[in-house]
Amino acid sequence: MSTGMESNGERNQTAFRRLKSEIDRSYPYGHWIAIDDGEIIADAPDFDRLTAALQAVERDSSDVFVAQAGVEYPEYIDILLADRSQ
Repeated sequence: MSTGMESNGERNQTAFRRLKSEIDRSYPYGHWIAIDDGEIIADAPDFDRLTAALQAVERDSSDVFVAQAGVEYPEYIDILLADRSQ
């Protein structure tokens, strides 16, 4: 349930989790999907074609949620950065 305080990115991640089983049934493994405003707005067999499809609808991959059908993503990841200045 949305509290109205979620960012568009959070809404799109929630939509992906809700749509994941449908995406996995409807698209071949590895097919690229873009979600914005809670719905699928573009899909393509590779990332370059997805980028072109997003440009056609005046969107950018950095502004939408992008994932691949059939791929399992962890809910959370930790990113460790090394200080290489020394």
